[in-house]
Amino acid sequence: MRKIIILFIIVLLFLLSGCSSSAVSDTQSTETLAEVKDISPYNDYEPREDISLEVIEVESDSSLIVRFTMSNNSDKELLYGAIWKLEIQKDNQWYPVEYIDGINWVLVQYALEPDHADDLTISPPVVFESLQKGHYRLLQPNGKGTLLVVYFNYE
Repeated sequence: MRKIIILFIIVLLFLLSGCSSSAVSDTQSTETLAEVKDISPYNDYEPREDISLEVIEVESDSSLIVRFTMSNNSDKELLYGAIWKLEIQKDNQWYPVEYIDGINWVLVQYALEPDHADDLTISPPVVFESLQKGHYRLLQPNGKGTLLVVYFNYE
């Protein structure tokens, strides 16, 4: 019986050793979060040259709203999704901004025909943690090592 209890304690300690206390407090600022988080895994990706994204307008009166145009300058249909990632630039590096806990997504895929454009509107505060002023990029991995990416400033 004693051996079973010792074995149980060893297994329990092994399982608990995987847990850490690196959780970030809700009261910490996004700036602190960016310092704690890993650098973006997309820093080595290149924006697609055949797709242009241009900011039309950034509203930041009561809530941040980003309007932009995505143009397909290629000879092939572009497929893209509704889920965008948001990153903030600090010290010439990009850091991911976390989604709000419990956010749900509808997995939708859109098609953009060659030589056509779509106007898109995204309100980052609806799906991302509280935002600070700064230089941001909305991005979506698209293909091997390429991104759909649009840059904007939140002032």
